[in-house]
Amino acid sequence: MSQKALAVVIEDSAISRAYITSVLKELNISFTPFESLPSLNQVKQSTFLVTDFMLQEGSVEDFLLNLRASGYQNPILLVTSMPEEVLQKSNVLEAVNFLLRKPFSKEELKKALELVLQEKKFTSEKKLWCARKNPISNKPELFESPFLQEINGEHVTFESLFHYDKGDNIILWMTSPDGMSLVQKEGVIEKKEAKTVDQSVYTVRII
Repeated sequence: MSQKALAVVIEDSAISRAYITSVLKELNISFTPFESLPSLNQVKQSTFLVTDFMLQEGSVEDFLLNLRASGYQNPILLVTSMPEEVLQKSNVLEAVNFLLRKPFSKEELKKALELVLQEKKFTSEKKLWCARKNPISNKPELFESPFLQEINGEHVTFESLFHYDKGDNIILWMTSPDGMSLVQKEGVIEKKEAKTVDQSVYTVRII
């Protein structure tokens, strides 16, 4: 982890804020914590942003969309306990790169932060979200927004920094044809091809 990285943490819960910043300290990442929404200029110099979805004051959704509109291209990690259907009805997923479910362990947060620091901002007209399906809980794990290469019939190909294995069950959320909502599908990793040391191309067969 680079000591030059600077994180902005937005969390109105003192306990959660202390928990997140303690992990950042362990990883030698400098940080600036905020209990409420800061100004856009206070965030723009950061390497990445970690924020809760629900704050007592202000709209995180509007803040993040405005931040992106202002030209901020660095990774955003959203931490929340809100159900997927609530997030899908909002526009917040358009702005964030990763989503981590509360409650989470220190190891889960560290893994998320590792991905955040590796993230290279991709641009694509087609939006894709995916998560590995936990075989025990049957629920999605860490959400990410990889680079969508192609949708070809019942197959979806994407590039990702996240590590998946052949045969992993995957949950996908893709933009609907009208671009107004996210459509959820399930699939299986059918093919994996290494592109770089940290990045692979995956082909998912929709089931």
